[in-house]
Amino acid sequence: GELLINSNIPHEEIAEFFNLLKICWTPNYCKFKDEFPEEVSIPIGSPLGSLIFEVFMSKFERHLFSSGHETLSHVFYWYRYVDDIICTWTVHQDLLREFLMYLNIQYPSIKFTLDIGGSTINFLDLSISEKDGLIEFGMYRKGTTTDITVHGSSFCPLAHKGAAFNCLIHRMAHVPLCLSAFQKELKIIRYLARLNCVQIDIGSIRW
Repeated sequence: GELLINSNIPHEEIAEFFNLLKICWTPNYCKFKDEFPEEVSIPIGSPLGSLIFEVFMSKFERHLFSSGHETLSHVFYWYRYVDDIICTWTVHQDLLREFLMYLNIQYPSIKFTLDIGGSTINFLDLSISEKDGLIEFGMYRKGTTTDITVHGSSFCPLAHKGAAFNCLIHRMAHVPLCLSAFQKELKIIRYLARLNCVQIDIGSIRW
């Protein structure tokens, strides 16, 4: 409501907006062990989920960095994409864990986890490394990632079959990869195309 009030939205419209939100959120039920408990939070996959989360995290970050907590002075770099955050920390890891505890006491229903990367860390679909004072990027795939795309023999429009490869090629061409990472990713894309019997032509791509 704070954002709407600061935007000079009339109180009647704000009240109507929150009534609509309540209608969208309740009742929400899910099946678990042949029972149907009612959800008390935004259901997973809800179209409103990303919007509400972005509003919440924006407010969370404003309050966090204006709180004056002593550990905040050690945050050299902070970047968030939806609910993933990459942070550069300037002192010992013990204080980093103290900072994590401070984050987690703000809202009992929100729990942050911590991965310490050192000279290399994975963030979203990137592997970020520091080498000789320079930052290098590579592509990162989770262990749960499969090699399956829409198969070339499937009864789907050609655009659907090529969509995954368009995405992979676009990413490879726009991320500043080093030569070895570029060649590795190019090899993977060609392998995926052969495996899924999808005809692609990326022979003209050069690093």
